[in-house]
Amino acid sequence: MLQSFRERMQGIVAWTIVIAICITFALWGIQNYLHGDSSGDSIAKVNGIRITQKKLMMAYEVLRKTKMNQLGADFQNDQASQYALKKQALDNLIKEEVLLQATQKMGLFVSNNEVTGFINSLPQFQQKGIFSRNKFYQFISMAYNGNQSEFVSEVNQALIFTQLEAGIRVSEFVLPNEISFANKLKKQTRDLGYILVIADNFQKDMKLKDTEIEDYYNKNKNKFATEEQASIEYVQLSADDLKSQVNVAGKKLEGQAKSDYIKQQTMQLFNDQYDKLSDLTYTNSDNLTQAATSLGLVIKTTVLFTEKGQKAGLLSNKKVIKAAFSESVLRQGYNSSPIEITPGNVIVLRIKKHIPKDTMPLAKVLPEIQKTLTEQKTAELAKATGEELVAQLKQKQDVKALLGKNHLQLKTFINVGRQNSQIDTQILKGAFDLPNPDSGIVSVKGISLTNGDYAVIIVNKVHEGKDVNKSLDKDVRQALQSEFGAFDYSLFIHELMSKAKIKIESMEKSDDSISGDSTDSDQEDN
Repeated sequence: MLQSFRERMQGIVAWTIVIAICITFALWGIQNYLHGDSSGDSIAKVNGIRITQKKLMMAYEVLRKTKMNQLGADFQNDQASQYALKKQALDNLIKEEVLLQATQKMGLFVSNNEVTGFINSLPQFQQKGIFSRNKFYQFISMAYNGNQSEFVSEVNQALIFTQLEAGIRVSEFVLPNEISFANKLKKQTRDLGYILVIADNFQKDMKLKDTEIEDYYNKNKNKFATEEQASIEYVQLSADDLKSQVNVAGKKLEGQAKSDYIKQQTMQLFNDQYDKLSDLTYTNSDNLTQAATSLGLVIKTTVLFTEKGQKAGLLSNKKVIKAAFSESVLRQGYNSSPIEITPGNVIVLRIKKHIPKDTMPLAKVLPEIQKTLTEQKTAELAKATGEELVAQLKQKQDVKALLGKNHLQLKTFINVGRQNSQIDTQILKGAFDLPNPDSGIVSVKGISLTNGDYAVIIVNKVHEGKDVNKSLDKDVRQALQSEFGAFDYSLFIHELMSKAKIKIESMEKSDDSISGDSTDSDQEDN
């Protein structure tokens, strides 16, 4: 059975694992820092198998970096957000361990040749279309402390997980009557109308109290926190800058021998200067002046930046950002250790200016708070008005009288399909979510729109679609297969989780329980 999964799902397996490997590449520095033996404080157990604090922190960092990239400036890094991410990371690790144990019991495996072939095919390990051992070993050295077997094991596990999911998904089948029903449903049209209650119309009567503003400010101070910032000064030692110091006068050397000689002498000079740089910045840990003067280097500075760094240049380097915001450099004021930017190119940095996190004063964020509260309150009033309309319509009150009383309009449409472009997508979805009107009685519901307005939706009649276009059957079958397969896989996961004995001990050394109820709890779904 696994072989048939493999034959049909190679594409899905490949792109899923490539994404996982790309994330790993993006986290070289983190992996290198956190990898080590698997010992450490146990924070959870799955059927007796430990999940360690170290493993949780690795998963948390992956999740945190992913969220930062997705949300950008909207990313929240307050204590509550960190806790939520750690909980999510632990949930993911628990599910992964449950799956791992299940695949082991099922005897699922992939061959060594398949794992090797997959790794060899990854573009990150290729040079001019050919697998590069140098690139591979460099990655293993940086991300896995040279532990090649650990990386291979993780790829093996990921391939098994993905093939298991793919196998369950493609094993689903769709009956002809299901395809026919889906076709008819897709082509269904409706006679509908909607009344739009505009939130902005309530602004003229809106007055905010000082106490409301102050209360919102005090409860949402994390939204008005400034990010910690720093600027650095640094000296840079580059092998390229040292080439001119190599003397080849009087040496009879050939196009290639001369080049090799210069490279050799340059690297020797670089290594000597590197040792001096390291010693000088360590013994004079409160300044870069001694090193700059002794080695003839220029002290350079940067602009202010946050822990997110910048998109290009020196401040896009994760090692530089990590060093700048480290305890010893940022808090204690020491020079950093030499940081390799590229081979033969290192810097030593220290903090030039530090701006701690702070909360912006109320006066500065007052317009933002006023805008937010006004939008919230007008949306609430629009919703209240709309809900009153819905209740009255359900009681069969006259629509025209209601509209006149509230100065509103009813927009009507005939034979509207699911792909109609004239109607707001939220309203259209709401209309097709309503049940078929019974015995001529209209179906009605109200929904809050993302812009704060409130829509009262009315469906008068449903026109059933006809299953006539057989050319669409293949697309419909594939769509249904995908939906049914996803549902089957979610049921499979739920079943595994319900049978697993999961004990959550603590998420932090401070014994803050991830469940929020106790520091030593058994969580078992039965």
